[in-house]
Amino acid sequence: DSFCSAQEDLEREGELDAEDEEESDEDDGDVDDLEYLTLDLVNVLPPEAWKSLLQVLRSREGKALDTNRKNQELRQEVSTLRKKLATASTADALGMPPPRIDTAPGAPCREPASLDAFATAERADLERRVAALAAERRGMAQAGDALDEDLREAARETLAFFHDADVAAAELPRLLATLAQWLLWATKSEIAPSGAAGLLAQVPEELLLRAHSLALDKAEEARAGLHPAAFSDLPDCSPHALAALEALPESGQAQRVGLACLALGSFASENRNSLLEDGGRGLRSALAAAAKRPHHPEVQAWTLAMLAACAPDFPLDAQGAAHVWEGVGVVAGAFRVFRNAPWVLERAAHALAELLKVHPRRGGTAASAKQMRAVLEGVAASPGAAAAPLLRRRVAEALAELDRAAVLSSGCGGGGRSPRDCVGRGVQGNASSGNEGIGSWLCMAPRSSK
Repeated sequence: DSFCSAQEDLEREGELDAEDEEESDEDDGDVDDLEYLTLDLVNVLPPEAWKSLLQVLRSREGKALDTNRKNQELRQEVSTLRKKLATASTADALGMPPPRIDTAPGAPCREPASLDAFATAERADLERRVAALAAERRGMAQAGDALDEDLREAARETLAFFHDADVAAAELPRLLATLAQWLLWATKSEIAPSGAAGLLAQVPEELLLRAHSLALDKAEEARAGLHPAAFSDLPDCSPHALAALEALPESGQAQRVGLACLALGSFASENRNSLLEDGGRGLRSALAAAAKRPHHPEVQAWTLAMLAACAPDFPLDAQGAAHVWEGVGVVAGAFRVFRNAPWVLERAAHALAELLKVHPRRGGTAASAKQMRAVLEGVAASPGAAAAPLLRRRVAEALAELDRAAVLSSGCGGGGRSPRDCVGRGVQGNASSGNEGIGSWLCMAPRSSK
């Protein structure tokens, strides 16, 4: 009878494992459905309603991820206990000694007197864990250690800094240092369960957008020679952001904040060099992380902002041309997916213009393959562009760069000159024939209407 009971336990255990696998497949399907639902909401809801919904979702995502992780750990422990009980039942039925119980690491294993002792020891530990989790959910958890207190104090200071978006956005070095610090803490296994990763969900998107807008204004002033050292004091946050993207692939908030940190930090040359060194390993890693969430508007928007900031430093070789080709693919995907999200389309048009400035011929070929001219003209004629002046400006800039790329492809094909040489000097004619400087004019002139 004991042997038959053990066999039944093993069969029931196999059924439970099969149910766990089916539930895992269902969870993957739910994630895909959620991404498509998010895309539908982006295209349907007004911008104000979408921002309000994002605030509610961010406040819940961190708690849901922690609860899901703890539930998964408990399920694994329950499955392990069932296997041990089934093994012990079989051993007891065959007259064999029951398995040893593992104690603390480094301590010798002890032999249980019977199957009841084995089950009691395992169940007591599991019940203690379940009770602790239930108490935490009811708000009855005991006070944490000194590290948790320090973390809560740091969280209060950070949220107070984020409260005034205008002040925080104007202090870009401090903002980047704060984000990098929390990204670092979120990747530490001994700190993350205390809530470090959960605070990333409370980083306001409006604050990040405001900081990016101010950084763009400063960048234009720097190019005009007004503030040449505008971003010299930005910290090098790229290593921490890239580490968070790799360590937390399932956390949408970690991906959002990490890519935003990379985009904002890329206004400084040191951060751009960190992304582009070793053949652009950091840039490829960030693009690969963003590719896993093609329907997440904020993730894709910050990816495009990072591309636009890094494009001026792309090398004029095959590696740089490969970056441009891949970047144009990201831009085309954004225009295809986020048709009714003006802020994403504005980032995409800006990134396309910057990519075309660096490698006009390679970028122009990629844009032609993706039919980007027709897409941009369609966006410019849409009702949404009429209410978004910045989107109209970025689309016009991208169309002008496409025109310039077409001229360069037809007029700068020989002589061994690089596209950037043609942009700077133009195709010089014979001064005596009165054609001096015509190439410079052609490179910048828009396409004539038919």
